Amino acid sequence: IGLVTPSGPITEQQLEKTVQNIEGLGFKLAYNRTRLLAKKGYLAGRDISRADEINRMFDNEQIDGIWAVRGGYGATRILDMLNYKVIRQNPKVFIGYSDITAIHQAIFKKTNLVSFHGPVGASEFTDYTKKYVMQLISETSPTLKIEHFAQNEMLENNIYNSYVINSGIAEGQLIGG
Repeated sequence: IGLVTPSGPITEQQLEKTVQNIEGLGFKLAYNRTRLLAKKGYLAGRDISRADEINRMFDNEQIDGIWAVRGGYGATRILDMLNYKVIRQNPKVFIGYSDITAIHQAIFKKTNLVSFHGPVGASEFTDYTKKYVMQLISETSPTLKIEHFAQNEMLENNIYNSYVINSGIAEGQLIGG
């Protein structure tokens, strides 16, 4: 799994947590430490450097998947610098959320490939997270039902409680993150 920082900068601690999280799932990691820890203002280095790192990861035959360490801001600045021909020719699991959603949308629009709106490497990897991430990226089932995280129902803040907005049946293509 190749690590990238397409948006905001990360700390040593976030990198260490990411390594622990992903290696804890049983994966080997490939990354350029200097590149990951780069910082230019509120970004993880220069735009061209962040885009080049993603392009290199997609072009590297030794890399099976790419995982963003964090979101933040800045992904939209590199969309026109990504090599969509290389990405289309080398489909890989690509995971992240927040600002990384812009890259997911661009990859889908330009290549028609699927990517995965999932935890960034520096997220809290709970048992729930680990279970579904591993099912999603390592099993070949055409469907995956993600159960509601029941522990959220016990929180005092009901923001996580599930409820029906409009009852009925809907059908269509779901795109987004």
